[in-house]
Amino acid sequence: MERGTGWASFGYGMFYITLVQIGEQFAVRGFHRKAIGVNHLAFPAPSIKAVDDFHAWVLARGVAVRCGSPRDMGQPNQPNYAVYFADADRLKLEYVHRPG
Repeated sequence: MERGTGWASFGYGMFYITLVQIGEQFAVRGFHRKAIGVNHLAFPAPSIKAVDDFHAWVLARGVAVRCGSPRDMGQPNQPNYAVYFADADRLKLEYVHRPG
């Protein structure tokens, strides 16, 4: 959507997220997804094939996947097929297809 020095916004429709580079004084704490704050970010995939293609793309770049993914992570009444990986700061990211 928009970007500037040290930040970028990504969105779809009415929803968006802005990522901001932290100041060095805040880096001491480090990031842990189980601490207070963001646990993970999920991005919608248009199909199971898109998840599988993205999985191959991630692996080709030497990025390790998490949680034994890609795999079906849903329930019978709420199916979803996802691949999980972590960014350089260990933030867990998900690319997920949820039909319907």
